[in-house]
Parts: sequence; C-alpha cells; structure tokens
Amino acid sequence: MKLKLSKYVMVIPIPAFRDKPDADRLLFSTRTGKIMRISSHFLALLQEGAFLQLPDKLVAILLNMEILVPDEEAETDFIITRNLVRAADERDQSLTIPLRAPAKGEEFCYTSLQQDITQALAAMPPSSVKGFKYTVRLLLVVPHPMEWDWLPGLDAWLRSWQPPVKTQFILQTLAINEGCIELIIPRLQSVILNKLYVVFSHTQQPSGLTSALQSLLQQMQAPGGPTPAILHGVFLAGAGDWERWTPDLVDTLRVLSAQRNVHLEFITEEQEEPLLHFLTVNQVKSNWLPAPQHRYYRAAMEDSMQRTDLGWDAEDIRYMLSRASLEAGRVYYDTDHVKRLSNTTSPCRDCLYLPLCGGHADKLAMGIEDCPLFVRQLSARVAAGAGLSLR
Repeated sequence: MKLKLSKYVMVIPIPAFRDKPDADRLLFSTRTGKIMRISSHFLALLQEGAFLQLPDKLVAILLNMEILVPDEEAETDFIITRNLVRAADERDQSLTIPLRAPAKGEEFCYTSLQQDITQALAAMPPSSVKGFKYTVRLLLVVPHPMEWDWLPGLDAWLRSWQPPVKTQFILQTLAINEGCIELIIPRLQSVILNKLYVVFSHTQQPSGLTSALQSLLQQMQAPGGPTPAILHGVFLAGAGDWERWTPDLVDTLRVLSAQRNVHLEFITEEQEEPLLHFLTVNQVKSNWLPAPQHRYYRAAMEDSMQRTDLGWDAEDIRYMLSRASLEAGRVYYDTDHVKRLSNTTSPCRDCLYLPLCGGHADKLAMGIEDCPLFVRQLSARVAAGAGLSLR
C-alpha cells in the first residue's frame, strides 16, 4: 500500500530544546489527538517521504496515529464523512434522557422514564441497532445540595426492567461546585459507564476545593467504590488563581490527576501559558486537548438545565458547555453542517484543526479569529499533554 504523510500533523519543538535544530520533536495528529516524540533523523525521512527507510515498528505506530495514511485517501472528505457516520451511529443507537431528581419526600417518577425509553425503542428499526445493544444515556444536573436516597431505587428498577431491545445504561452527572454541594459519585450496578462532570468555580477557597477533591479521591479509591466511574473535573481559573493554591491543594490535584479514570481540565481566559507551566512543573496531569471524536449531548444538557433550578447564571453554564475541549458541550454534527463543510469556499475545509473542532458553521475567512479558544495555544497544550515543561 502506498502511503503519504497526513496533512493533519503538527511538528512541535520540545520547549527545552527549541533552539537546537537536531533535537527531538513532537508529532501531534489532529486526526486522532495522539502525541509522539520523534528524532530529527526519523522526522527528516518522514518529511522526505522515505517511509521504506523507517523501522517497521515506527511505521506501525505512525499508521495507528494516522500520521501516515493511504496515498489515495481524500483526507478532508474522509474526516467529514467519518464524523458524520459516528454522529449518526450515536444518534440512531442511543438516547439521552435528562433526569430530574425528586424533591425531598417525593418518589422518583419511573413511569415517565419508562415511557420515554419505550417510545424511543418502539420508533427504532431493530436492524439499526448494531450488536443488538441500545444505549440510554441518563443525564443528571446537580446544581445545589440534594437528596441521593432515590438512586438505589433507580438502580434496582434499571436492573429489573426488561426493555424490548437489549439496552445498556450510562449515567452522566454534571455538578456545579461552589463549596455548598457534597460531591457524590453515584454507586450504580446497572450502568456500564458512570461519569461525573464537576465544574469548580474560581471563587472557591483553596481549603474548600481541597476538601471536595479529597472526598472524590476517597470515593474512587474505596473498596467496592463506584465502578466503572470516570471523573472529569473542570476548573474555571481566573488570572493568577493558581498562585494562591496551597501545597495541600496542589498535592491533591497531583494524586487525583494520576488516577486512571480521572481527567482534569483547566479553563482560563488569560495567562494560559503560565498556568500550563505551573501544572507541568508540579506534575499535575491535565487535559488541554479536545478528543477528535464528536459525541454530542448539548441539547439534552441544556434541556436538563432549563428544568433545574441551577443557582448559576445559565449563560455561564452554556459558555462552559460551548468549550470545544469539553466533551459534554459539543454541537451536533449533522447533514446540514456537513453540507456547509463540503462547500469548497468554506475556510474550514483546509484547516489543520478541522478534525479536532469539527468546523465552525459561521466561519467566513481563514485565520483563527472564529476558531475555538484551544487553537490559540495548541503547541503549548500539546507539550503540556506530553508532560513537558514549557520553559
């Protein structure tokens, strides 16, 4: 098979060796979001197209990362089509249902939940369920202290209910933490994935933040804890906030970030590179790059927020959800969007970042002015993702 170097590849100097022309470099594939370190010798062979002179093991890695691709592949059309197919598969084989937690003393409305699921399954052709499994994504927004005693009943009901099609359940919880919420990772036996998104306010005191994070860490490490559980922490950081973080808070972040099922993300409008440097120096692993797969729950998330007394300004939450680097906030990738991208005048068609951001419906010209914010510091974000100091 004849190969070529993908056009969706960034060559990034390692910050500590940026002035040394023969030093190793980082390769970042915007098609897969994967990072690798490569010597200057192998990089030169790669850029020259001398693929036969590369070791077989390295070629296999480059193929897996989609840095090397089939020569006949029309990359842009392939990326657009693949994203559309993935989005369509998820749409046709899954359902997102916002849950409303009952008030204290009330019973959870299982009848309404059963009706929502049953109606969705009845409207779906059995042939569209690949592998004979349908996924129901239960979405719960926790804006303020609430009772959790209804969850065991929901768990028991999900395990006992027999839908007309083999069905698997996912629970995704969004908690807005300002120090007044006890963060709970629900323990459910009926779900194949239990994911908790926590958004931490930049106004929260370091001591309160440390306590909240230590509680989450204890829950994840406890014997018989909520498994499989994934914690995605999103920290809204103001300018220089990290300069007042205590050693206990930094140590807790370091330990938490090392957990296999924990992803930490930090959002700041300014001084992003100093924050990146601070985190890498303190060995806090963080997620600064969006996944190049497009899974979209935004409409259901907003519906759930509208049905819930958030206590936060709705525009602030929508801003958080709109960040391309947060999986829960993607805009749905549909046929209309694909038509716009397929237009030969769309500036997104030839953009290096297309596989990551999915394209911008309103983008009018080349340049990064209309691109997601992660584009502005992408090289630094990749270096941080590789665990490298930026200085």
